Amino acid sequence: MKVVIFETDAPLPIARAKHGSYGDMFKALLQRAPSFATAGPVEYIQLHIHADKPDGDVRDFPPLEDVDAIIITGSRSNAYDTHIPWINQLTDYVKHALAEESKTRVVGICFGHQIIGRALDLQVGPNPAGWELSLTEMALTSEGETHLTTAAKEDNKLALMQFHRDIVFPPLPENVTTLAQTDVCAVQGMHRPRKLWSVQGHPEFDTEIERELLEYAAGTGMDRKIIDAAIAKLENQETRVERDRAAVADAMAAFLLE
Repeated sequence: MKVVIFETDAPLPIARAKHGSYGDMFKALLQRAPSFATAGPVEYIQLHIHADKPDGDVRDFPPLEDVDAIIITGSRSNAYDTHIPWINQLTDYVKHALAEESKTRVVGICFGHQIIGRALDLQVGPNPAGWELSLTEMALTSEGETHLTTAAKEDNKLALMQFHRDIVFPPLPENVTTLAQTDVCAVQGMHRPRKLWSVQGHPEFDTEIERELLEYAAGTGMDRKIIDAAIAKLENQETRVERDRAAVADAMAAFLLE
């Protein structure tokens, strides 16, 4: 299997020193899934295109006929910025990957989830309800329950780290299902068998990575009260975080192996 990971941003220093790039984080996340770890050899291509070069970095992407799957990471960029060349190039590439004749599967996380939304010609933009931050409990849809089993499935909830102000707005195409939702974000994930799979949250983030991002946001002028409330939600949540990250890793692996 050949998997192209589009690294559309870079981790902050502490996370980068401990975990490497976002591409490295997703490789490690997939290896947590027993089905993927034993499925056979995987060739990863990590392409570094991100917000550090917002007006450039348009480049050749691997031909889709040579690619089994692509993974698009989160980013500080806005997926709906149509004046930024690399974002438009990535959206067009995903649109071709989602075409019926393409064999390539697409996984999107946060910004990547929103790029998939753009490629599907859905509305993507700022959430009128504002930011969604820190560990956030989501209600699973019936489709989400099928794909996102947890140790506490009976509560029909899954919690992931969130760090976003932009969302994909419903309605979705008839052949795409919603995986989860919150009170302020109705599309927390999407799935179309053997074609696309996405989540708005960050399964690659542990509590330490989220905390570093929140402190960074405080340094850029975000309201300290909002940051402190978000950090407080992380306290004593390591067990649940790891459980639900594992559930998402299993779901992502299952999609790639469908």
